[in-house]
Amino acid sequence: MSLRSLWLASAALFGGCTSTDPAAERDAVQNDLRARLQTEVWLPASTDLEPELAAACREWLADDLTETEAVRIAFANHRGLRATCERLGIARAEFVQAGLLRNPVLDADPAVVVGRQGEIEFGLVQPLVDLFVRPLRTRLAAQQLERTAAEVTRELVHVAFAVRRAFVHLRAAQQLVELERRRQATADAGLELMLVLHQAGNATDQQVAEERVRAGRVRLDLATAEQAAREAREPLQAWLGLWGEATGWTVRGELPIEPFAALAEAPQLEVESTAVDRSLELRAQRAQLHALAEQARLADVQGFLRTLDLGMAAQRDPGESWQFGPKFTVELPLFDRGQARAALAGAELRAALHQYAQLAIEVRAAARLAEQRLLHTARRLAYWRDHQLPARAESLFRTEQLYHAMQRGAFPVLQERLQQLDDYRTLLDELRTAHLAQLDCDELRAGSRPSTELRPYWPTDRRDPP
Repeated sequence: MSLRSLWLASAALFGGCTSTDPAAERDAVQNDLRARLQTEVWLPASTDLEPELAAACREWLADDLTETEAVRIAFANHRGLRATCERLGIARAEFVQAGLLRNPVLDADPAVVVGRQGEIEFGLVQPLVDLFVRPLRTRLAAQQLERTAAEVTRELVHVAFAVRRAFVHLRAAQQLVELERRRQATADAGLELMLVLHQAGNATDQQVAEERVRAGRVRLDLATAEQAAREAREPLQAWLGLWGEATGWTVRGELPIEPFAALAEAPQLEVESTAVDRSLELRAQRAQLHALAEQARLADVQGFLRTLDLGMAAQRDPGESWQFGPKFTVELPLFDRGQARAALAGAELRAALHQYAQLAIEVRAAARLAEQRLLHTARRLAYWRDHQLPARAESLFRTEQLYHAMQRGAFPVLQERLQQLDDYRTLLDELRTAHLAQLDCDELRAGSRPSTELRPYWPTDRRDPP
């Protein structure tokens, strides 16, 4: 075999021909997401939005937007999510690069002599250390690719649940506006009645002033609720990646209370075991542990064998034929024997082990807290629906009976109606909290920890629970 054929064969064998296209990783992440989110999602595969997906997004935005459609639009249109997906391409390129051998080095040393032919010397060497460390580098890069895939999947899962939380906030804010409008209508009716009585001489100026204050406060509550509904659109707008004319979408419907009926009687939900088993953070950390183990092995190998180049040398003196012979260079580990790099790799591996154990503890604690909060909120909802609201309705009914019997005036009836609407507002607060708690549990089951701080509940924090 000629020298050129030998080098070409070596390049074909060790140079690597692995594709840098991360299509396989993207498909694996997409399939994993479908299983975790229990819905069909599409990851962008190019810079621009695909025509078919763009048409589907326009169709979803033309009608009342649903929660599932909002998640799909975010996956298709959010630029930050597209940047996250590009990390798969970066990790894939690094994996391919790790499997490539270093290029051979050609050096020439011609002696130039004026007026006559000079001495010529060539050398061609190949770093042979790559042959020993290439498998370690490849396994290290493979674990880093696995870690990146887990981290990307976790971020995409988090995006899906961030969209769902923003959807819950918007629906709750819109429901609150409707409640405040009903409160304002009741308060305005009371003020109008008081003015009629005052004009007839049956009400004092003080009573009119008190009714004006009450109606003014209700009107301010309505203005505050309308502003909250306007602001609740913008976080969802950002997740959807929409601007300009595309921001005219609408959301209809109320937060359902029926899904929490069965939870009020459930002893436990087994969130902890599922969260630990499917945690993408733990999966990424395990891949990091394997990568650090490979890094420690690589540090051991490179400690006593840093540089070993082997090749061929060619030399021709003036008037003589070419002479060939071997050529090699080796680094002597006299001062730097890699002991510091090995110690560093070992310390990083031990630190990662401690971090993995602590992360597992934190995931378990978050799962237990989220489960307890969901069950507690479901029981509170059941109490409000089955006891508090029926009791308030009974109180209003009895007050209306007394009014029709001319034993009570109209204002106690109006006050009772306002208190009933206040109870409905409290129920809405509880329902909003329940939906957010349900999303926390669902996100943990899907393999991601909620980014919001799960701080302990304090009983006096009733209007805006954690």
